[in-house]
Amino acid sequence: MPYPHPKDAPELFATVMRNAVGLFRAETALIRAELAHSLSRARTGLALVVAALVSVLVAAQQLATALAGWLAALGLPEPLAALFAAVTFGLIALALAAAARPRLDPDHLKPRRSLQSLRKDTHAIREAPHVK
Repeated sequence: MPYPHPKDAPELFATVMRNAVGLFRAETALIRAELAHSLSRARTGLALVVAALVSVLVAAQQLATALAGWLAALGLPEPLAALFAAVTFGLIALALAAAARPRLDPDHLKPRRSLQSLRKDTHAIREAPHVK
Protein backbone atom coordinates (compact mmCIF):
# COMPACT_ATOMS: atom_id res chain seq x y z
CA MET A 1 0.00 0.00 0.00
CA PRO A 2 1.57 3.31 -1.04
CA TYR A 3 2.03 6.00 1.54
CA PRO A 4 0.33 9.36 0.95
CA HIS A 5 2.50 12.20 -0.22
CA PRO A 6 3.34 14.79 2.49
CA LYS A 7 1.58 17.44 0.40
CA ASP A 8 -1.66 15.51 0.94
CA ALA A 9 -1.38 15.87 4.74
CA PRO A 10 -3.74 18.88 5.09
CA GLU A 11 -6.40 17.12 3.01
CA LEU A 12 -5.96 13.89 4.99
CA PHE A 13 -6.16 15.80 8.25
CA ALA A 14 -9.34 17.54 7.08
CA THR A 15 -10.84 14.15 6.16
CA VAL A 16 -9.94 12.73 9.55
CA MET A 17 -11.49 15.73 11.29
CA ARG A 18 -14.67 15.48 9.16
CA ASN A 19 -14.95 11.81 10.05
CA ALA A 20 -14.33 12.52 13.73
CA VAL A 21 -17.00 15.24 13.74
CA GLY A 22 -19.41 12.90 11.94
CA LEU A 23 -18.70 10.19 14.48
CA PHE A 24 -19.25 12.64 17.33
CA ARG A 25 -22.58 13.72 15.81
CA ALA A 26 -23.68 10.12 15.39
CA GLU A 27 -22.73 9.32 18.98
CA THR A 28 -24.60 12.40 20.18
CA ALA A 29 -27.70 11.29 18.27
CA LEU A 30 -27.40 7.83 19.81
CA ILE A 31 -27.09 9.29 23.31
CA ARG A 32 -30.16 11.45 22.70
CA ALA A 33 -32.14 8.43 21.51
CA GLU A 34 -31.05 6.41 24.54
CA LEU A 35 -31.92 9.26 26.91
CA ALA A 36 -35.35 9.57 25.26
CA HIS A 37 -35.88 5.85 25.86
CA SER A 38 -34.77 6.23 29.49
CA LEU A 39 -37.15 9.16 29.99
CA SER A 40 -39.92 7.07 28.51
CA ARG A 41 -39.16 4.32 31.04
CA ALA A 42 -39.20 6.90 33.84
CA ARG A 43 -42.56 8.24 32.67
CA THR A 44 -43.91 4.69 32.63
CA GLY A 45 -42.60 4.17 36.15
CA LEU A 46 -44.21 7.38 37.35
CA ALA A 47 -47.48 6.41 35.69
CA LEU A 48 -47.31 3.08 37.54
CA VAL A 49 -46.80 4.90 40.83
CA VAL A 50 -49.77 7.17 40.16
CA ALA A 51 -51.89 4.21 39.10
CA ALA A 52 -50.85 2.36 42.24
CA LEU A 53 -51.80 5.31 44.43
CA VAL A 54 -55.14 5.84 42.74
CA SER A 55 -55.93 2.13 42.87
CA VAL A 56 -55.08 1.92 46.53
CA LEU A 57 -57.08 4.99 47.46
CA VAL A 58 -60.17 3.96 45.52
CA ALA A 59 -60.27 0.28 46.42
CA ALA A 60 -58.72 0.34 49.86
CA GLN A 61 -61.50 2.29 51.50
CA GLN A 62 -64.21 -0.11 50.40
CA LEU A 63 -62.19 -3.27 50.85
CA ALA A 64 -60.81 -2.23 54.22
CA THR A 65 -64.29 -1.45 55.45
CA ALA A 66 -65.56 -4.81 54.21
CA LEU A 67 -62.61 -6.69 55.71
CA ALA A 68 -62.91 -4.92 59.04
CA GLY A 69 -66.65 -5.66 59.11
CA TRP A 70 -66.06 -9.31 58.30
CA LEU A 71 -63.35 -9.64 60.98
CA ALA A 72 -65.61 -7.92 63.50
CA ALA A 73 -68.40 -10.35 62.58
CA LEU A 74 -65.98 -13.21 63.32
CA GLY A 75 -65.56 -11.84 66.83
CA LEU A 76 -62.43 -9.66 66.49
CA PRO A 77 -62.79 -6.30 68.26
CA GLU A 78 -63.63 -3.54 65.75
CA PRO A 79 -60.45 -1.44 66.34
CA LEU A 80 -58.25 -4.50 65.84
CA ALA A 81 -60.21 -5.52 62.74
CA ALA A 82 -59.76 -2.02 61.27
CA LEU A 83 -56.03 -2.11 62.05
CA PHE A 84 -55.63 -5.49 60.38
CA ALA A 85 -57.44 -4.23 57.27
CA ALA A 86 -55.26 -1.09 57.13
CA VAL A 87 -52.04 -3.12 57.43
CA THR A 88 -53.19 -5.49 54.69
CA PHE A 89 -53.80 -2.66 52.23
CA GLY A 90 -50.59 -0.90 53.27
CA LEU A 91 -48.68 -4.02 52.25
CA ILE A 92 -50.46 -4.06 48.89
CA ALA A 93 -49.45 -0.41 48.35
CA LEU A 94 -45.83 -1.25 49.20
CA ALA A 95 -45.84 -4.11 46.68
CA LEU A 96 -47.12 -1.80 43.92
CA ALA A 97 -44.52 0.84 44.77
CA ALA A 98 -41.79 -1.83 44.79
CA ALA A 99 -42.85 -2.86 41.26
CA ALA A 100 -42.50 0.75 40.08
CA ARG A 101 -39.19 1.50 41.82
CA PRO A 102 -36.81 -0.35 39.45
CA ARG A 103 -38.17 1.65 36.52
CA LEU A 104 -37.18 4.86 38.30
CA ASP A 105 -33.69 3.73 39.36
CA PRO A 106 -31.14 6.27 38.05
CA ASP A 107 -28.67 3.49 37.23
CA HIS A 108 -31.19 2.00 34.79
CA LEU A 109 -31.77 5.38 33.13
CA LYS A 110 -28.15 5.95 32.06
CA PRO A 111 -27.39 5.63 28.35
CA ARG A 112 -24.87 2.83 28.99
CA ARG A 113 -24.37 1.64 25.42
CA SER A 114 -23.80 5.15 24.11
CA LEU A 115 -21.38 6.02 26.90
CA GLN A 116 -19.43 2.81 26.33
CA SER A 117 -19.32 3.42 22.59
CA LEU A 118 -18.21 7.01 23.14
CA ARG A 119 -15.40 5.83 25.45
CA LYS A 120 -14.23 3.34 22.81
CA ASP A 121 -14.32 6.01 20.08
CA THR A 122 -12.43 8.48 22.27
CA HIS A 123 -9.82 5.85 23.03
CA ALA A 124 -9.50 4.97 19.33
CA ILE A 125 -9.09 8.62 18.34
CA ARG A 126 -6.45 9.16 21.02
CA GLU A 127 -4.55 6.04 19.96
CA ALA A 128 -4.78 6.79 16.20
CA PRO A 129 -1.58 8.91 16.06
CA HIS A 130 0.35 5.99 17.60
CA VAL A 131 -0.74 3.43 14.99
CA LYS A 132 1.85 2.71 12.33
